Amino acid sequence: MDPDLYRLTQATADELRARPSALKTSSEREYASKLHAYWIPYAQTNSLPIDFAAHDARAITAEELSAFIVASKLGRTRSHTRDGDQHRTRLGKPLAPITLEGVLAALRIEHRSAGLPWAGDQDRIKDLRRGYVRTASHTTISAAPLTRSHLQHLFQSKPTAATPNPSTVQARARAVAVALKIPLSHLTRLNPSSILSSDRSVIVADIGNGPTTTRCLRERVDDPVAGAACGHCHIRAWLREAPDAPYLLPREIDSLRHATRRLARRLPRAHFARDRVTVEDDHLWTRIALGLDHTAAHWMRMRAALLPMFAVGLRLDDMDGLHHTDVAFHSENVTISVAGKTEDAARPRRFTLVPEGGPMCPVAAMRNYDEWTRAYLASRTRWTPPLVGEFCSRPVDAAGAPGSRALYQATRIWLLNSGVKVTGLDARTRRTLTPHSARQGFASQAQADGFRDDDISEAMRHSRIDTTTKNYLDKPKSSTVDGLLESIAEDLR
Repeated sequence: MDPDLYRLTQATADELRARPSALKTSSEREYASKLHAYWIPYAQTNSLPIDFAAHDARAITAEELSAFIVASKLGRTRSHTRDGDQHRTRLGKPLAPITLEGVLAALRIEHRSAGLPWAGDQDRIKDLRRGYVRTASHTTISAAPLTRSHLQHLFQSKPTAATPNPSTVQARARAVAVALKIPLSHLTRLNPSSILSSDRSVIVADIGNGPTTTRCLRERVDDPVAGAACGHCHIRAWLREAPDAPYLLPREIDSLRHATRRLARRLPRAHFARDRVTVEDDHLWTRIALGLDHTAAHWMRMRAALLPMFAVGLRLDDMDGLHHTDVAFHSENVTISVAGKTEDAARPRRFTLVPEGGPMCPVAAMRNYDEWTRAYLASRTRWTPPLVGEFCSRPVDAAGAPGSRALYQATRIWLLNSGVKVTGLDARTRRTLTPHSARQGFASQAQADGFRDDDISEAMRHSRIDTTTKNYLDKPKSSTVDGLLESIAEDLR
């Protein structure tokens, strides 16, 4: 190679290596997650150091590091997994080589930040790591891009449970009682022969205080979530089933009263007296909140997280880290101010979402989620308050509430159980849907729409275009230096 060309190439490579700030920022959260998931439980069990910044901290020895690698091979470092329902099948299985390398990288950074010697650079540890990779039988999992057909499968259907559970029955009963403005105990008096129904309203001839009419909530909210919490829709569904039993059995009244009393305490505009639920000023989203079961509430939360990610390429951490003042609702659009891992908190990046119509509209999803959480929490800190429990319909916004991993776990489980299938790539790699799939889908859709690679990279807030082309656009993997060499060679021809 020409000496001047060689020096230019080396200088460029050195300059690229001298900019670790973006890589460090993007890796800190992932490293902390891996330490919390794998090293800390193992260290607590084996009396090994955890806080390396403490004044009496000591370094991990080569023997202890070797024992950790062996334990990872035997599956003894898996305290939990991100796969939810597949937790039991993952326990006792070896860590993937890339996961182990992430844990070791995190430990190395912790040691060097504290000024402690790192034993992982010893030849025997390197040999052990290479052997780990050679003997690994782990199947690499790659996030498949979410497509519009996936989104249609996930969000066009009515968000109700196929098999009603007690909480679903209670939510439906509340929706009917609030819509008809009757006590819960009067639900046992509902008689199919005394009900006149149409697509817009239901008239009950006599249930306590004469004829009662309730109109369909879908006339006020053009969204599937309204049907999931609409008393009119629930009565119509009951009539279509030609019931032989009352709408609600008498023995279920006590459990319904107890559940409704707890829920009414949370809702600022709902009140429970004896067994009657009243709503101030017939507040629409309080009515919807009373009639949402856990499945429908979770469905709404997933839609509010995934659709904006798919629309503008946000990360899940961007959505989960939003303060409620970071989201501004205008007459039609929604503006989101994001200060993610590549932005300064004082200078956030702003994204504008525009209405698309239909159940996959990100603006409608965010508006509905905002109204729903405000019905529960009169004041809140975060725009996406965590949920209590895995599939619970009660958001919380208090100290000690689950953080971003709770949202990741909930989204991951929901996608795994959604029934959307993704074909595999080869024997050692398979694709599956993860929360990152929405961001992958944005890149794939932008590429299909003809946008340039540098424009896609800018929209995704990548500091280097290589990150976009390698990880999102399925382009051949090549380094920045290789690309520079190719361009220089082309200029010299």
